[in-house]
Formats: sequence, structure tokens, C-alpha cells
Amino acid sequence: MRPHLPANLPLRPRLKSTVGSSPMRTRAVDHNQVAERVVAYLHEQILKNPDRHQVYLHVEVAGALGIESRQVSASLAHAGVRKITVEVWLGIAPRFGS
Repeated sequence: MRPHLPANLPLRPRLKSTVGSSPMRTRAVDHNQVAERVVAYLHEQILKNPDRHQVYLHVEVAGALGIESRQVSASLAHAGVRKITVEVWLGIAPRFGS
């Protein structure tokens, strides 16, 4: 089952195409599941945190989800090399950077 991703938050998973040979498709499906988990986790953390400026380190996200730091980086369409920085406005997070 796919996690629910709030539409009003900016983070989006970097999904891979599931077209191709069976081994490639299997790797892509596995990657996409991890990417959706990473984004759902970050959205949950953003919504819980009252701070206007928020920083999430890839290594901390990886530890919380039981995955490798490189998987966090590969999962996000827009993220820095080691961290995700979010600026929250009026309870939503329309701006982010690295």
C-alpha cells in the first residue's frame, strides 16, 4: 500500500520507471517504495515540527527508517547532498532547499 502524501507539502519522491526487464523492474519497484516511505516520513516530521526553519539530515532519516543514507538522497527529487532544509509558512512548507 502506498503511503498517503499530503498534496500541500513540496517534497516529492524521485521515482524510477518500472518499464524494462524483470530485474530492472524489481529494483525500480523497490526503490519507489523506499522513496515514498522517505517522503511520507519527512512530511510527517515537517507537520509535527513547529519551527519555521527545519533541517533533516539524510543519516538521521535513514536511521529512523532503517535504510542507508544514500537511499534517502536517491529518494528525493529536490535535496542537498547531506540534508534537507525546509522553510515553513503558515503551517505548510512551500519552500525548501539544500
